[in-house]
Amino acid sequence: MMRKPQPITRAYRMDLADRREPFGSLDDAWLAIGSLLEHAAATVAEDESVASALVREASQRAVAVVDPARLEQLRAGDWQNVGPSPLDAVILLSDQAHDSGAPNVCASILDSVVAAEPGLGTLTRGRVAARRARAAWRMGWLAEAHDRCTDLLAFGEREHEPELVGRAWVGFGALAQMRGNYPEMERCALELEKVAARIGHVRLLRATRASLMVVAGVRKDFGRALQLGWDVYRDCVGEPG
Repeated sequence: MMRKPQPITRAYRMDLADRREPFGSLDDAWLAIGSLLEHAAATVAEDESVASALVREASQRAVAVVDPARLEQLRAGDWQNVGPSPLDAVILLSDQAHDSGAPNVCASILDSVVAAEPGLGTLTRGRVAARRARAAWRMGWLAEAHDRCTDLLAFGEREHEPELVGRAWVGFGALAQMRGNYPEMERCALELEKVAARIGHVRLLRATRASLMVVAGVRKDFGRALQLGWDVYRDCVGEPG
């Protein structure tokens, strides 16, 4: 699923609407980097070389403003040192916008990345798609998020990339939880567990345990919930907050 990127300034105004002050120290970077990507997306059909230069500049600026330790953690932890990309810093910047309460900014940046880079690698495209689905459900667009997860699942299966299949199941599980459908949430977690165990993906296995912990708690199986909670805590030890 691909749509024309929302202008970064409009996205920022939408996220800022109910606030009295900026989100933090990276607001200017969101706008500057988002603008570069937006212009790249608008230019790529006429001149791919100009678009590529704008994307490179955006990536370099992102590297300059994100925390190097967090960028390394993204690559070593979430990516498990598989398929790193020059765009990883931009993805991390979009994560920070999302986590700061600016999902429209996050979505604008991610949509611009996809529109500006038609030659994105499979893993990078799928990782962006997973985060774009997350932004959709953060904004309350659950049907859109479900469609994006469905597209991601099909893409991962077609490209034989189990990590992307797993990320789709993470999304389906989150949507099931938001709808209060805990049997479906459990089913999604077990599907995720099969994929994550097969490829030894620590972060995705952690997501499995976190989901099963919630399901156990809802069922009042507090002993299992506590054990799963400790497993998740143990898996997080030593990682940045």
